[in-house]
Amino acid sequence: MAYFNSFYAALAIVTVLYAVQLLRPLWISRFSWRTWTAITAVMVVANVWMSYMQYRAWSSDKIGKFLLPPYQSWAYFFKYAGIEFFAPYIFSGLVALIAVCTARWLNRRFGERFFYPEEYVLMGTGLFVAGHPGWLAYALLVMAVHVLWNLAATVLRKSAVRVSMRYLWLPLAFIAIIAVQLVHSAPWLKALKI
Repeated sequence: MAYFNSFYAALAIVTVLYAVQLLRPLWISRFSWRTWTAITAVMVVANVWMSYMQYRAWSSDKIGKFLLPPYQSWAYFFKYAGIEFFAPYIFSGLVALIAVCTARWLNRRFGERFFYPEEYVLMGTGLFVAGHPGWLAYALLVMAVHVLWNLAATVLRKSAVRVSMRYLWLPLAFIAIIAVQLVHSAPWLKALKI
């Protein structure tokens, strides 16, 4: 249940940002920090909503009401909501921040030959909205596609070619988010849980 609404929020963010990228390419690099602030706000609102819905579900249940005050402290509920709803995105946000800072540093150090200016926002967005453990699937998917694309470009042109992921960051994030959701909700996976 925790991943369900965050899943839709993440897909909406990726879809809207990709449409903006296609229609107004310069907008993303020009308003990068505003874009990240808006994305973070959408994910916080989605997770606050999930916390509220969890509270309502527990308060209307015969047994669930014992997990709320006066039977439990508010700290129990906030700890549960924090771990269940917010922690995956806090962790993936930190991973995104580290990845973006590292990418910027490497790009500057090697003469701007790895990334275009707007790619930092796109990469960071994909890592952040994928959540945890979705960012792992996203990172592996990006690496696999990039290696295959570089290999294909090198074989077809018979020389080393610079291949940009500019228009693939967000579609790969979309695919990774859906793949993680499908695996997360798979009946065979639930049978393996202890």
